[in-house]
Amino acid sequence: MGWALAAAVVATGCNGSRFSTLASVDEHQGPDIACGACKVTGGGQIFVGTQRVQFDVQAIPESGPAAGPGFGGEGVAAKGHVSFLAVPASGGGLEIDASVDTIVTCTRTSGVLSATISGTVGTERFTAFVTDGGEPADDAISFADSVTIPLTAIANGNIQVHELDRCEAPCGEGLCLCPDDRETCEPCGDPPPPPPICQEGTCWSVDTQSCELCSTPPPPDPVPPLQP
Repeated sequence: MGWALAAAVVATGCNGSRFSTLASVDEHQGPDIACGACKVTGGGQIFVGTQRVQFDVQAIPESGPAAGPGFGGEGVAAKGHVSFLAVPASGGGLEIDASVDTIVTCTRTSGVLSATISGTVGTERFTAFVTDGGEPADDAISFADSVTIPLTAIANGNIQVHELDRCEAPCGEGLCLCPDDRETCEPCGDPPPPPPICQEGTCWSVDTQSCELCSTPPPPDPVPPLQP
């Protein structure tokens, strides 16, 4: 008979997890996916040739009445901006301030997250592409309208493509994604209540799910006397 002062939870279902929860996960991990909904945030510096350029990027899906398809029916409607400014600004050079209106697509490929976004700069349309490799040194950005910036690794800063869980199968009310299988929904469950506090001299039995007399451990072996 096993004795315990706390209940033991037997894991069943959901690939070994009885109680499914929406656990925090590294979005770089998981199968390759593609969809038109994610968020892009970041900023830092790149080099265009020998010129140091400060950049900032933000693309957030629209919500409420503004939500829906993006420009030309692609992806999803979004808000945000993409800007580039040569450093130092007083020396002239590159200067772009563009408005985002569409997140065209978001992908995870071999652990690399990427997003294509578009919008307007003046009267023209632009397309920008960003990658999030998990570490700032693995992030990159490109931009194309009348000015083209090829895909360029950032010199410092960070780019994040996140909330790709929007691409995953949504779970209805009372359902949660399995932590170890992000494509499977199972009923969410609350963990079982703790066992009642047993009276002095009794212990909680996992086998009978009740308080019973505690078993008395055998006395320790006597210590032999020291030999003179």
